[in-house]
Amino acid sequence: MKKNSALFFSLQPGFSRTFFLLFIFYFSLFTSLKAQVFFNYPISNFTPKQYGPLQAPQNWSITQNNEGLIYVGNDNGVMEYDGSNWGFLPVILGQKVFSVAVDSNNTLFVGSFGQFGYFEKDKRGSSSYVSLLDKVKKEDRIFTNIWRIFATKDKVYFQSTEAIFVYDYKTVSVILPESSFHLAMCADGIVYARDRQKGLVKFIGAKADLVNKSEITAEYGVFALLADNKNKSRLMLVTQEMGLHWMDKISGVLTEINTPDKEFLLKAKIFGGIKLPGNLFALNTEFSGTIVVDENGMIQRIIDGQTESVFIKKR
Repeated sequence: MKKNSALFFSLQPGFSRTFFLLFIFYFSLFTSLKAQVFFNYPISNFTPKQYGPLQAPQNWSITQNNEGLIYVGNDNGVMEYDGSNWGFLPVILGQKVFSVAVDSNNTLFVGSFGQFGYFEKDKRGSSSYVSLLDKVKKEDRIFTNIWRIFATKDKVYFQSTEAIFVYDYKTVSVILPESSFHLAMCADGIVYARDRQKGLVKFIGAKADLVNKSEITAEYGVFALLADNKNKSRLMLVTQEMGLHWMDKISGVLTEINTPDKEFLLKAKIFGGIKLPGNLFALNTEFSGTIVVDENGMIQRIIDGQTESVFIKKR
């Protein structure tokens, strides 16, 4: 039985303001395929001319629901793509949408400046925005951008620099950092975040537990945590200034991935990454496009064009 997927590159201003859809076709038993088969994908390019000249050229995030609809966080709101046509979902007038995510019930969650919530459909199928701020105490409502959202099995995490908000579909709990949160990330269904000066923490419900307190996680940016399909006991910890490391999921101990490509990766300036099939990893960078590496940190492919976020499309 064949499956297919697509790798999305959301490009930010200062670079090329477009979307690249890289359609990657692979078999269910992907590991039996040679690596070069993975890279034989066509590219489709969407510019504001296609998704709407009235929409802002800057796009911040992308996700997809179980029905195949694609949602894009845009400077004007949320854009929706069904494979043929583009639509638009307004949030609040003047609000940029920095983050989008969907849960298993296809509920679309969005995050903006000092604001987060979800879209609710009426009987006619029309979507309208519902804010979750009324579930947050007034003293906790002062925050800036919601940079990332993760919908887990029974909770939704909204991450800002000042706090992480945990929605259990009834109430919203608030987790405060010791200093400030850099970025949140999700691996194997667990949400993690770097608390500046403290280290890497993981969230069990609405409680934060310290996973790793080292110079690397306390002083340097962690931009991704990626699952290892071959070794379930570890995660790839991706940094911009200190290279790639394996982190033991239980002890939090870091082991550097000694790759001859380390200097190239450091100069590329990694901004994030995603897990690909076949134990490959796509790292989005500022200066060298998207770099695909294997479990040993060896570069397998470079996709040109500066990209600040990547996304695997379900199909």
